[in-house]
Amino acid sequence: MTGLQNILFSDDLSKNGQWNLSYYGDSLSFYNDESKDMKDLTYNLYLTAKDAYDVNLTNYKAINRYSEREEIENLVLQTYNTTRDISDVIKSVNNLIQLYQEEYFERNLTPETLSNTHLSSLSSYTSSVNNILSNLLSVKNSIKNKKEDIIDAGRSIEEKTKTLAKLKEGTDEYDLRSANISISQKENWSKFKEAHQLMLNGDRQGAQAIFEEIGIERGVGMRSEMGLMHGGKGLGMKGEKLQENINNN
Repeated sequence: MTGLQNILFSDDLSKNGQWNLSYYGDSLSFYNDESKDMKDLTYNLYLTAKDAYDVNLTNYKAINRYSEREEIENLVLQTYNTTRDISDVIKSVNNLIQLYQEEYFERNLTPETLSNTHLSSLSSYTSSVNNILSNLLSVKNSIKNKKEDIIDAGRSIEEKTKTLAKLKEGTDEYDLRSANISISQKENWSKFKEAHQLMLNGDRQGAQAIFEEIGIERGVGMRSEMGLMHGGKGLGMKGEKLQENINNN
């Protein structure tokens, strides 16, 4: 801010007490109608950035490593916004001086040599501010991500707590019955395939014993297996589908 203040409000150009900001704006007014608007914009941006900087500096001096986490987070966000305001001032001053030089060069006039020095300083300020903004943005995003992680972790804990409470209450009758049915179906299917293989091998007695174990009547079981021995054709579309399931499993 000190460097910007010197560029804008010193009288290095006029030597008669006129601000450099006014010198650039007034010199341009003879050749460019936008000069006054650009000068006023630069001045207002500077005031905004200066006010933000003063408040930010006061808050920075009041904080320490033992401060509350929320205070530190707010300071980081405030510093990022202040730095962005300063960046806007630098850009506006740079645009004003560059326009001053361009208008002079177009008319074969020689701009003040000090204007080159000002542009060089502004270029250095721009690099510094961009680096600071990049670092602050990284910190700001890191804080945001950490907060989101904490929220997600809280949700996960809540879900697991509910699951644990449900487990402590015990499995309800519906869940238990569904689980038993699923297990029974898998076991019966495995035994059905075993009986099917026995039939293919000619062991009808062994196959029938398995059919009876899983609750398939003799007539149905034998007819089904006879159909399956011929590729399921004897049982129609359902038989062919059953044969396909056996082959695939």
